Amino acid sequence: MLPLLKPPGPTSQRVVGWLRARLPRGWRVGHAGTLDPGAAGVLAVCLGPACRLADYLHLPPKSYRCDLVLGVETDTQDAAGTPGLRASAAELDAACVSAALQGMRGELELPVPAFSARHYRGERLYVYARRGEAVPLPLAAGAVYRFELLDWQPGEVARARCCVVCSSGTYVRSLCAEAGRRLGVGGHMDALIRTSAAGIEASSSWTLEEIGAALQHGTFARHLLQPSDALRFLPQRVLDPGDADGIRYGRPPGRQRQTAADRDGPVRLLDGGGRLLAVARCSCTDGVCVWSLERVLVSPPQ
Repeated sequence: MLPLLKPPGPTSQRVVGWLRARLPRGWRVGHAGTLDPGAAGVLAVCLGPACRLADYLHLPPKSYRCDLVLGVETDTQDAAGTPGLRASAAELDAACVSAALQGMRGELELPVPAFSARHYRGERLYVYARRGEAVPLPLAAGAVYRFELLDWQPGEVARARCCVVCSSGTYVRSLCAEAGRRLGVGGHMDALIRTSAAGIEASSSWTLEEIGAALQHGTFARHLLQPSDALRFLPQRVLDPGDADGIRYGRPPGRQRQTAADRDGPVRLLDGGGRLLAVARCSCTDGVCVWSLERVLVSPPQ
């Protein structure tokens, strides 16, 4: 996996295409978690067989920095949209804004933004929105672990710099718009930066310029995380040689006594050298663990 810093401007898919064009022909490249074109920050890019692991990279919480602009709504819920409803935010202060943000923690269901890539009857929602067609907006379920005020600039149009920590599937634009509604003045999101995703911090990620230079100088491999390290937020089980060899043929490990580290859910299965062989689903009952294979990264010898 490549921990990449997406700049504002290009789509996440365009960044993936930029990388694919510079890698040897035939390499599979994908990303885990779209960032809006105007947003910047951590984008986890998977290469080759590691693309099979993308679903697990959504499990850790994601963190963001954003500016919540209060007093103006937009049709896209961000600064790229057309301004709509305006209301004075002059009477708001940091205390009431902070309380409103704190009150939005927990499990939430909010409408998906009209300008988003979600599908409705075979077309992206933004296609309908650009045509001016109103369609039902599905609800997006997500968990907000932290929604905190970092800085406050009062005024008729006020600006609140915020930290958001949330689960995958949460639209920060929707959170900002909902915060504006709860405060009675409307609002939209501006200047979104994803500071962590897939367990990777921005400080451990690489810019496109750094990656381009590494590809030119033959040092690209130094920027990559091995699959086991990329999924280090999952528990692990080191297999004996017999069970490790069976993974190649699609055979899950045999029943084993539950240890303190074992719990229900996905687990990394490693060989004695620390290489990730597969991700399996662990189920523990009465002190005994059983695994079912979900993603296998090794093949039988030819």
